[in-house]
Amino acid sequence: MKSPKTTWPADKVERRTVESLVPYARNARTHSDAQVAQIAASITEWGYCDVIVKRWQDFTGQKATLESDGRTFEDVAAARYDWKQDATGSYDAAIAEKRKELTDARA
Repeated sequence: MKSPKTTWPADKVERRTVESLVPYARNARTHSDAQVAQIAASITEWGYCDVIVKRWQDFTGQKATLESDGRTFEDVAAARYDWKQDATGSYDAAIAEKRKELTDARA
């Protein structure tokens, strides 16, 4: 007996530009034009996968790590954005600084 082909949602992922995204007209949560611009700029700057990984970490209380070498999500982001750790080994100050830069740039 032939087993049915299993499809995986990730096989259907499409890459799109921020400009091609269209808001859902019946969305109960709305944003001002300034907020939409800030969200779009954040996605452009950080990518959306980073947001997903960060939210998963916050929700589960676990650290995401690369299977290949054991580096944490923060270590990978730090290398990508040239962040520096503080005295406690945290990247929180660097992340807060980057968020402030993005917010100030849009004000």
